[in-house]
This record gives sequence, structure tokens and C-alpha cells, in this order.
Amino acid sequence: MPTRRKRRKQDGGIVAKTLAYLATQQDVYAERRNSGSIKVGERLIKLGEPGTFDVTGYLILPGQYAIPFEIEAKSSTGELRKSQVKRAAMLTKMGVPHCMAKSLADVQAFLAKLRGRKVAA
Repeated sequence: MPTRRKRRKQDGGIVAKTLAYLATQQDVYAERRNSGSIKVGERLIKLGEPGTFDVTGYLILPGQYAIPFEIEAKSSTGELRKSQVKRAAMLTKMGVPHCMAKSLADVQAFLAKLRGRKVAA
């Protein structure tokens, strides 16, 4: 059976670092999201929606409030694709906090800002 060559991480490993960091935060639930496609025999199976960000999560606040958020990880030179720009605009319109992270420091700063956000009851 032919072996598949290991893909280079396009994000520089930021997704894995982000998920590992968020897992240490007791007030956060986060999960990896994927989009793309795979070919099974002659069938092409699409996974997720184009533009889906890498990480989706919730910041749990006292009083049982939860703030949803999304994070897109990019390498130091990476830019959002057209479909991701469209998703970011939709998230902004809906009031869902999101960020493009090029380092773990970006994720930490985003989470700190999120924790300081006021929630309407």
C-alpha cells in the first residue's frame, strides 16, 4: 500500500498550540474545525463549509453566560482566503468575536480581551 507523504503544517503549528493552550483554561471549551474534501473511490466528499475557521469555542463566564468565538490560525506570512474574509464579515455582523492568530501571543491577547468584554443580560 502506498504511503501518503506527510503534509507540511500551513499554519506553522499554531492550531495545535492554540488548542493545547485553550485546554489549560478552565473557563474555555474549544474544538478543532475542518473543511476540505477527500476522495473515496470515485466519490468526492466535502467536509465542512468553505471559510470555516480552525477553532471554535466558548468562553464560560460566571452566571452561566457563554461567549462563542472563532480563531483562524495562519503562518507569519499567511492571509485570509476570500471565503474566510466572507466568514469574518458574517461573524462581525452577528457579533461573534473572532481573530486571526499568527502566534500563541495573539490567541492569549484575544482571550484576555474577550474576558474583559461586558455581556448583556
